[in-house]
Amino acid sequence: MIAISFISVIIILLLISILAMKDEQHKKSTPKDFFLNLGAIVAIYVSVISFLNLLFTTLDSILPDSADYYYDSYASMRLAVACLVIAFPLFMLLSRMLNKDIKKNPEKENLGVRKWLTYLTLFVTGIAMAVDLIWLINNFLSGEITLRFSLKALSVLVTSLLVFGYYITKIRGEGPKYEKLFAWTSVTLVIAAISFGFYVMGSPFTQRLRNIDEKKIQDLQSVQSQIVNYWQQKEFLPENLQDLNDPISGYVVPKDTDKNVDYVYKIMGMTSFQLCANFNITNEYKNRQPTPTAYYPGTSAKNETWAHPAGEYCFDRTIDPALYPHPLKGVKLEPFQ
Repeated sequence: MIAISFISVIIILLLISILAMKDEQHKKSTPKDFFLNLGAIVAIYVSVISFLNLLFTTLDSILPDSADYYYDSYASMRLAVACLVIAFPLFMLLSRMLNKDIKKNPEKENLGVRKWLTYLTLFVTGIAMAVDLIWLINNFLSGEITLRFSLKALSVLVTSLLVFGYYITKIRGEGPKYEKLFAWTSVTLVIAAISFGFYVMGSPFTQRLRNIDEKKIQDLQSVQSQIVNYWQQKEFLPENLQDLNDPISGYVVPKDTDKNVDYVYKIMGMTSFQLCANFNITNEYKNRQPTPTAYYPGTSAKNETWAHPAGEYCFDRTIDPALYPHPLKGVKLEPFQ
């Protein structure tokens, strides 16, 4: 979704920039002017979108809604941080180059491409502020105001006002007066957002541990699917996981490659069993219903919980014969000829 937004923004900006270049018959504009102005605008658009996405996903993580299912918001947070780390310094660099160029050549302040892109940005931020206020009032009238919603609305409003104010001062010729104020304010906000994002999602080392644990969950889901299929075919549980290996279908029971051990399987009853693994970190989220990833072969696991603490943990499973009947019951088999 973010990638589509970025591509759409770049295409629109390119079209407007080309129109602006064609419209400049009395002003000389060089390719350098074109790409510096376009690059700065694209960089700030990417920075703003990434900044807001980072704030939104961070708020979703620290202020979860009890009605929401858990999903991997860390992927969006990682992408937002990566975009900010590249796009925002690039915007600051290109803006500095533009300001230096304008000081040497004051007539470039009125280049058509620069005006088109500046007014487009003012238009977009103005629309964003109006939509934000409409959204806020509508939710207030619906009685749906929550702390998370209010903070999201406030973040959109403050960000839009900051960008709007920055470009308004440039149009009025007051850019140099507020340049440092904008720079320090934006740098402070971006660093604070990135730091808070790392605080919520953890370091790259924590992310690696989380990915390893996710692989273990996928393995256990794969094993569980095979156990259920085994029970359906034979109407009793396998004595051990090695009974699930099938050279014809090519299925091989996965191992815990992190600890280099086999997963633990325990028979608890005629239709009950446990699957155990040693996890590096917890994936339990307060007031959130965790939804697991799909089974390894691709089947769904909608009604199961795969939340776990750190350390050794066992998942209790009971096969419901009504939900998983024997596939050949009631079917008369003809002798093979």
